[in-house]
Amino acid sequence: MKLPFTRISILLILSAVFSTFLYLPSLKAQEQATEKTPPPLIWPGGQLVRFQPGAKSFADSATAAKEIAPGVKYYSLVGRNWDDEPLRGYVVEINPSQRLLEVYLAMGGDNLGQLETLSQIAKRHGAVAAVNGGFFNSSSGFPIGTLIKDGQLLNNENLLRTAVGIKENNQLFLGYYSSAQESIPNLKHLVTAGPLLVLEGQPLWQGVVEGFRGSILKRAARTAVGVNKQGHLLFVVVDGSQKDFKTGLSLEEMAYLMVDLGAQSAAALDGGGSSAIWVKDKIVNRPSDGKERKIANAFLILHQVPVYLNEKRLFFNAPPETEKGRVLVPLRGIFEALRAKVDWDQSTATVTAVLEGQAIFLTVGKKQALINDQKVWLDVPPQIRAGRTMVPLRFVSEALGAKVIWQNNPPAIFINK
Repeated sequence: MKLPFTRISILLILSAVFSTFLYLPSLKAQEQATEKTPPPLIWPGGQLVRFQPGAKSFADSATAAKEIAPGVKYYSLVGRNWDDEPLRGYVVEINPSQRLLEVYLAMGGDNLGQLETLSQIAKRHGAVAAVNGGFFNSSSGFPIGTLIKDGQLLNNENLLRTAVGIKENNQLFLGYYSSAQESIPNLKHLVTAGPLLVLEGQPLWQGVVEGFRGSILKRAARTAVGVNKQGHLLFVVVDGSQKDFKTGLSLEEMAYLMVDLGAQSAAALDGGGSSAIWVKDKIVNRPSDGKERKIANAFLILHQVPVYLNEKRLFFNAPPETEKGRVLVPLRGIFEALRAKVDWDQSTATVTAVLEGQAIFLTVGKKQALINDQKVWLDVPPQIRAGRTMVPLRFVSEALGAKVIWQNNPPAIFINK
C-alpha cells in the first residue's frame, strides 16, 4: 500500500524528534558537565589554558596568597598548558613602596665568576624570598651580557636582548641596555635576560628576534618578572620536565601566563635547570635537574634595615630585627664583621667577644652585660629567635670601639671603625 507524501513527511519528522529526545542528556547532566569543564579563557592570538574546576583565570589563585613579610605575598598555581599537560607555578608579589622592602641583586660568593645555589645566596643575605637571575656561562661562571650591581658596571657585553633592571624605590626596568647609550636614571641593578614577554598588557612572541634558538624555545621550566597595574612586582617560576613530571611552558605560553596574572610588562629570566624560587627558608619549586643548580646571580626580596660597616653593606643570615627602638642582629655575624674573637658557652648561654684587649660578656635573656669587669645595663637583652642568638647592634659595636649612626630616611645604620 502506498502512503501519501504528506503522511510520509509527518512520520519522518516525528522520528527525528523522537531520536533527539532519546539522545538528549538531562538538564542535570548538562549542568554537571558544565561544572566539571569550565569554559577556557581566550586571549587575542589563541587559547591560554584550561583551569581547575571553578577557576577562570590563574589570577584567581591570588585569593589564597599568604603574606610572608610586610608587602610580600606568595601563592602557587595549578593548571594545564596548551597541550593539556599539568602545570605547576609559584608567584611572589611585592608592593615596592613598602617600608624597608628592597629588591636586591646578589652574586654567587659575592664575586663575578663564582657560583652558588639560590638557597645559599638567599640564606647568606637573610632574604624573605628569591628567584634566579640572568643567564651565565656555566664554565666560567661569568654573566652573559651586562651586569650592574649597586650602580656599578661589573660586566659589559652589549647584546640585543631584554635587560631586567631595578631602579630606586624598587621600580622595574625592562628594555635594551647598552653602556654606550645615555645612563638610565636611578638604576641600581641590571642583568641581561630576555626575551620580553609582555608589553602594554599584550603577550609578545619575540624569542627568535632576541636571538634565542633550539631547546630554549621548547617547553621548559621558566622564571619571569613583571609589573601589574598596581605597580606590584611579580616574580614567577613554573616547573619544567622531571622524571615523574614532564611538562613546562614555551616562551609564548609563559607570556600568556604573565598576562593572565595581570602583568602589564614582563620579561623572562634564565630558565630550565636554573629556574628556582626560594620562600621563607626553602626552595618551593621542583628544580628540573632534580636538585638546585649553582647559579651566578639572583634577585632577592629583602625586608630589613640596611647595615653598613665602613660604607660597605653588611648582610646577616637572619635579617636585623627591631625591638623597643633597638636593632638586634645575629651575634656571630656582627662580631666577625668587627673582627672580634667569639666564644659561645652553651651551658650558661653566654657570649664572650674579645677585640684588642676589650672583652664583652653577654647572657641570653639578661639585661646586665660586662665590658671587661664593668657592669652595663641594656635596654634590650640578647635573645634567641628562630634558633639564632640575636644581640643589640649599637651596644656591641660601641663596646668594641666603633661609632654607630642611625639614619631616619631612608632607614639605615652606619658603623664606622
